[in-house]
Amino acid sequence: MDSLQKQVSGLTRKVDVLSEAIEQLSVKLADLLEQKSPISHRSDLLKEARREIDVECERLGPSNRSSLEHKDILIESDYRESCFQNSETQLSQEIQIQRLTAQLTAAYNRIAALEEQLLAQRIH
Repeated sequence: MDSLQKQVSGLTRKVDVLSEAIEQLSVKLADLLEQKSPISHRSDLLKEARREIDVECERLGPSNRSSLEHKDILIESDYRESCFQNSETQLSQEIQIQRLTAQLTAAYNRIAALEEQLLAQRIH
């Protein structure tokens, strides 16, 4: 049971990091929407936000990076590179927000399922 509690607390910590990253992206996105600047400047701001998120992920450590991958989380292959190289294939900001929201919801649902498992273990 101690192992399950460690897993739950680890997942909670990871969701907190993801939530913080999403909040940072939301702030950056709001700044971008308020500004009437050229696309290249917006691209630079998005790159900066992505670098900040990468720093947070590195802070978790390389061993935990693979544990961030989960069946409920959508993985975007090499998003950084493809997003800024070809502006025609770049997803709209609304779709990006929807995907991030879906990922966060899936993470919360997974935590809820783990909490239910933990409670079931405690009852038996």
